[in-house]
Amino acid sequence: MPYYILFIPIAFVAAAYLFYVLIDALWLKPLRIRRRLESVAAGSKPDVTDDRTPGDGDDKLPTVARLLSSQGFADKLLMMLQRAGLKLRPSEFIGYIAGVSIVLVLLVSVIYPSFWAILTAMALGVFVPVVYIRVLQARRLAAFDRQLPDALTMISSAIRSGYSFLRAMQMVAEEMPVPISEEFQRALNEINVGLPLDAALNRMVVRVQSYDLELVVTAVLVQQQIGGNLAEVLENISSTIRDRVRVEGELAALTAEGRLSGLILVIMPFVMAAIIWSLNPDYLRILIIEPWGKWLIIGGLTLQGIGALIIKRMLILDY
Repeated sequence: MPYYILFIPIAFVAAAYLFYVLIDALWLKPLRIRRRLESVAAGSKPDVTDDRTPGDGDDKLPTVARLLSSQGFADKLLMMLQRAGLKLRPSEFIGYIAGVSIVLVLLVSVIYPSFWAILTAMALGVFVPVVYIRVLQARRLAAFDRQLPDALTMISSAIRSGYSFLRAMQMVAEEMPVPISEEFQRALNEINVGLPLDAALNRMVVRVQSYDLELVVTAVLVQQQIGGNLAEVLENISSTIRDRVRVEGELAALTAEGRLSGLILVIMPFVMAAIIWSLNPDYLRILIIEPWGKWLIIGGLTLQGIGALIIKRMLILDY
């Protein structure tokens, strides 16, 4: 029996779920919003406990959400998605991972129905979205760190002009681009609903995971406790961050040759294998057919990974 027959029920469930999501986005959700607005306009108080209304309860996968919450994974996944700048619920992220895995498994089952190929497709369906999230997190953090000196300059200028610190934060949220405007606006929203300033700032540090932001928040909290010229402190921190960014650029230029050499050394075996396979497949087929050839491939990939880690560690400089 072909392997892909086993995944037909899974594909049917996935297709049914995608159909439900489409119908919900195009028809059901606007209908719920319209009914909620009509209820409010009529003078009745909306039921905030109704999980069908838009908001935190409007979850497409409530069962998955409850399972994640019971296991303690929901908060970790939510924090990971917030750091990546994705407006997804943890249950929706798990649903997307399952969907990608199912699609890959079905494609591999049709093209190359092998157990190991299907297992590899399932692993890729989980691994690729996680790697994509990590890349988005790194990009968002880099963008935040680049924008932070300008935001500190804006806050310092606003404080010198007579504005309060909260009003200066509001200016950053309104005038700066994302992602720093989103983080400051989220902190302001938390303050507006009753969270203390120090708690909101500490929560922003936990979300962003930026050393520069942690330095800024520490300075602000210390200034609130013992007093001092906050505008001058923020200007000094901004100058320090700019100097550090300049040093990072110089180090990146000095280590560019090493990073390029490491990249070439990692990619070259795969490129050469692809070229040899296209010219003479029988030359490499023995590595796939023979048991010792498979062990050689595993050993080579292991040594490649160890070499890449060593090169990466050599290029990390403490300053």
